[in-house]
Amino acid sequence: MEGMKSLIRRGAVVGVAVFMTACASGPKKAEDSAIDLAKKVVMESVPLGGMAVQAVVSAGGVEDRGSYKYNAQLFCQSNAQALSRAKENFAELCALKGARFDGQFCMRPQAQDEVLFSAQFESRGTGGCYRLHTSEAVTIGSPDYMKFLVGRGYETAEVRANKRAAADVAAAEARATNQAERQAREAREMARLQTELPQMRKRGARVCQTESGRAVVYRGYVEDFSDEKLKIAVAEAFLPNVPGTQPGDFRPSTLWDDPIRWRIC
Repeated sequence: MEGMKSLIRRGAVVGVAVFMTACASGPKKAEDSAIDLAKKVVMESVPLGGMAVQAVVSAGGVEDRGSYKYNAQLFCQSNAQALSRAKENFAELCALKGARFDGQFCMRPQAQDEVLFSAQFESRGTGGCYRLHTSEAVTIGSPDYMKFLVGRGYETAEVRANKRAAADVAAAEARATNQAERQAREAREMARLQTELPQMRKRGARVCQTESGRAVVYRGYVEDFSDEKLKIAVAEAFLPNVPGTQPGDFRPSTLWDDPIRWRIC
């Protein structure tokens, strides 16, 4: 007799699993509860039988916390796509409610801190199991619900604005630093050029250039000059740390170039 009762109870649980599995992927409505959906996707993620029994037992009750409701369940996906599909279910429900799901929080896009629900999959180790924390607002934007969401990783509009402002300040400071460094380099190069230019304007002067980005040194000799240019016979090229090694694509050449690009060597 007890065996029969156990079989009936087991059959009832499996029947619940079948019913909830069908519902999880079925049509959704904007008024649907995120917590109810969480229970359905948990059932959808496990095979029927013993794991279904465990899922029903682990579903637990819904905590009414006044301005929001909360539920936690054990979620063990049966395949690699189950976690992704579970999140897609929440994204679909969020879209039906006219909001945007960022992978954890369902937020109204044009409002500040109007979170309709949250669904967080917290890893429980290497066994492929998660604790699914689901909450949904009774009073949207209430201080209690905001405090709970912040504890779950939510960044309020004020925090996001402060981060953007800090990032803008940091970017502006970086641009200013880069500009100052560039101006300082240019000033040093102009000072060097003023010192070396009289020597460069001598036929036979040996000059060098380090090609930007390649760490190749070119060495040549001044053949002629004008008011603005030097005529340089580029005779050789080598790697600065291995003077005897010549790049394979180098060919001697003669060119007119700006003195700022060369230096006495």
